[in-house]
Amino acid sequence: MAQAWNLLAGFTGFVSVGQQAFIGIGAYALFLFAIHLSVSPFAAVLLGGLMGMAVGAVAAPALFHLRGPTFAIGTWVLAELFRIAITNTAWLGGASGLTLARVVRGVPLQERTRLTYWLALAVAVLAVGGLYGLLRSRLGLAIRTVRDNEASAQSVGVDVAGVKRLVFVLAAFVTGCAGAVVYLNTMFVTSTAAFAVDWSALIIFVVIVGGIGTVEGPIVGALLYFGLREWLADYGTWYIIALGLI
Repeated sequence: MAQAWNLLAGFTGFVSVGQQAFIGIGAYALFLFAIHLSVSPFAAVLLGGLMGMAVGAVAAPALFHLRGPTFAIGTWVLAELFRIAITNTAWLGGASGLTLARVVRGVPLQERTRLTYWLALAVAVLAVGGLYGLLRSRLGLAIRTVRDNEASAQSVGVDVAGVKRLVFVLAAFVTGCAGAVVYLNTMFVTSTAAFAVDWSALIIFVVIVGGIGTVEGPIVGALLYFGLREWLADYGTWYIIALGLI
């Protein structure tokens, strides 16, 4: 998730505070495919990413008419629209949410944990390796040129609108996969939790503290965050204050 946001904000220059939209979409896609279409929830992780990608492709043209703070607010509004819609739709679980308990009843806990771990690792490797490869390509150069100066990028033949849409869609895909894995692990999802702005706050903290605009930054930031969470877990609100100070 952090690498996806880093690609969008750190390398392309578009700050989103609505990445929770794709976390929730990826999670709900997994649950719906698993519950209603009898797809293996482990295979549905990829479908969660693809659903996030589809929504990103539809939303991108409208969002990229916005600039600066209004773009950030627009992404937040997108997440809120999905949260409200799902909360008021009984078929999607409504406010009560959805559970995978019946779907994975025949899968031993140890096997489920092992598969979830490997899926999480695969998504992480895909995000880091994909970002590294992307930045070393011609497209990566175009992305950074768009970040530095859109007019200059356009003057040398870069399809600015196409680059921005592609980056947004790629970030939506990775975030959707990550959201699917997170809620596959918990086996229970609600719209309030999946579309909470806390997800974006956490992602932004991890990327900025680790080093925005670098491949290794989100990795360092994630290690620091989880280390602090374990160390300060018994200190109540001081934990939040420490994160804010850092």
